[in-house]
Amino acid sequence: GILGVIDHEGTPGADNGTLHRISYDETVKAVLASGFVLAASSEILDNEADDHTVGPFDPSLGRNTDRLVLKFMKL
Repeated sequence: GILGVIDHEGTPGADNGTLHRISYDETVKAVLASGFVLAASSEILDNEADDHTVGPFDPSLGRNTDRLVLKFMKL
């Protein structure tokens, strides 16, 4: 099967849960533990202006957060 993940990127080691974010490393680790392999990633939804310190619904971001775009496959 194929699993696509798009989520608001967080800072590694930060309290991302309260900000409704997750770090790249945490995401990949969790999905790999479920038996998937990382097949592809994209930077199409990257936003360098987002410093990951506020939640995705903060008006300062205009909902234009830095987001992970990942494709996993289960063989």
